[in-house]
Amino acid sequence: MPDIVTDEKGLVSFLASHKGEDRLTIVINEAVLRVLIPVIRKYDYALIDAEDLPNKFFKLTLEYRSARRGD
Repeated sequence: MPDIVTDEKGLVSFLASHKGEDRLTIVINEAVLRVLIPVIRKYDYALIDAEDLPNKFFKLTLEYRSARRGD
């Protein structure tokens, strides 16, 4: 089951602890959606899929996109 993140601090913590993993699946709420893109860019991730869930939650798939990925 994916991790559920409900604030920006939780998103930063999640991304920092999983840095470098090829794909991540995470469930976020509407508040996190508003700050998502700048934060995931900081950790070299791109949003590749999103799914609406009940109660204004979203299931996201992120992909690691570092330029140094092949090194």
